[in-house]
Amino acid sequence: MAHSRREYWKNINDKKQRDKTGIEWNETHKKHVYDRHSILPISYLSKLIGLTKPMTLCTINGVLVKISSSRHEVFNQRQSCVTCGVHGMYLAIERSWRSAKMPKHVEQTYHINMYGINNQGNEVLMTKDHIIPKSKGGRNHIDNYVTMCTKCNTKKGNKL
Repeated sequence: MAHSRREYWKNINDKKQRDKTGIEWNETHKKHVYDRHSILPISYLSKLIGLTKPMTLCTINGVLVKISSSRHEVFNQRQSCVTCGVHGMYLAIERSWRSAKMPKHVEQTYHINMYGINNQGNEVLMTKDHIIPKSKGGRNHIDNYVTMCTKCNTKKGNKL
């Protein structure tokens, strides 16, 4: 039986998960549309750096996780938003909502997102942003990436 997103988050929040970082998950942490498997401390970033392939799969906490080395390298270099300063506090092993609803027999891979907490106590997804947007000729290269929160990244759009 399929559940609505509201029911899904109510069940998650009823559990009041407490993870390795000591953060208690509550009503303020349900803004994203990911199925969260587990939380990792921010120090785990250093273990993700130095992978020889640009994209690789590995098992973390019992699930298959897609690792993007350039993204995690950017997060490792700077863990706060270059615009507003929201600081990344922890990592989450997640998969998209659509993927979470796929049949169980279909192999599902997770990815790692970095999150911070803003001044209002809300969870904020951190992103890898292109300094020079791809639409303006920017390259997919570590020198053209910075860490931004989703709010600032959306506001910036494809501006220089």
